[in-house]
Amino acid sequence: EMMMKDIANKIKEVLGRIKEKGIGEYKKVVIIGNLCAPDMVGHEGNFELTKQAVEATDRYSKEIIEAVLNAGGAAIDTADHGNAEEDTTSHTIYPVHCVFAGKGLSKKTGLRDIEQPNLSNIYATIFHLLGNLKDVPKSKSPSLLGDNFQGAFDLVYLNIRDGQGINPNPNDPKDAVRLAE
Repeated sequence: EMMMKDIANKIKEVLGRIKEKGIGEYKKVVIIGNLCAPDMVGHEGNFELTKQAVEATDRYSKEIIEAVLNAGGAAIDTADHGNAEEDTTSHTIYPVHCVFAGKGLSKKTGLRDIEQPNLSNIYATIFHLLGNLKDVPKSKSPSLLGDNFQGAFDLVYLNIRDGQGINPNPNDPKDAVRLAE
């Protein structure tokens, strides 16, 4: 928890400076936070510690995202893979959540219908949020946001809840993600 608290405080400190002074000489700012405690502890196989790591990640993710929004930025909250949602010491192949927050982002924004979205789509989505789709390399990984999103942010934060997948079994008694308070 102390490690995540330090990470969260450092990110919030940077966001506070951005809110106070602007982004200065930079035209756009992207901050990536990898809150990795659920994954690191999940590999140890200790359910109670994994659950505590998920709870801490939830708490600090909320604090950071609120600071991003207060600074006028947009946030993407997702995970890179799972393992905390199942009593396993390995990564799982379950889906992960992906939530967007920022002024002008709503259910009306619309998402693309992508069969198997992955982290490469997040890369394109960051450019889309920055209003810079022309600089996204042509690839098979389009932005997750629909074409109707035409806004632009100067600040985008990517919050990665490392190891927090979505267990397809809602009754799994060893789902630390679902059971975290």
